Amino acid sequence: MKSRRLPSQAMALARVALGIVCLWGVVGCASLPQVKVQRFEWPEDVYLGSPPAEREYEILGVVRTKVDFPTLTPEHDERKLCKNYFNKAAQDLLKRAKKAGGNGVVDVKSVVFLADGQTETHPRAECVDEGDEGQVAATGIAVRWKPLKKKD
Repeated sequence: MKSRRLPSQAMALARVALGIVCLWGVVGCASLPQVKVQRFEWPEDVYLGSPPAEREYEILGVVRTKVDFPTLTPEHDERKLCKNYFNKAAQDLLKRAKKAGGNGVVDVKSVVFLADGQTETHPRAECVDEGDEGQVAATGIAVRWKPLKKKD
């Protein structure tokens, strides 16, 4: 039985067609969807360290949160994204403090989980980037502010 071969012109045409299909597949899927980044502001009554000395408070307990966010946004700076979502984490800490009967959070820190199971805390925004998604974990102390004393 003889094997049949395509004429060279047909073979060339098949290669061109295959190349176009492959190119279309790569180019057509290469664009990533645009990710809309919502801006978050640092909430009032939340402090990275201690509040001003005139703000007295009662400690209610520790509050924690974790925020995941998209990082496949080439038009956004990684540090700015981290800081923005750290602000979101601070808002979440305040919500948790309010659920516990408080109205503020002090000593807010970001928490980084290390590969060996240990953790590090930082008094600023520190995030973990897993490629397509980032994460910021935060902790703070929920407080109930005491009324301000009037100066005579």
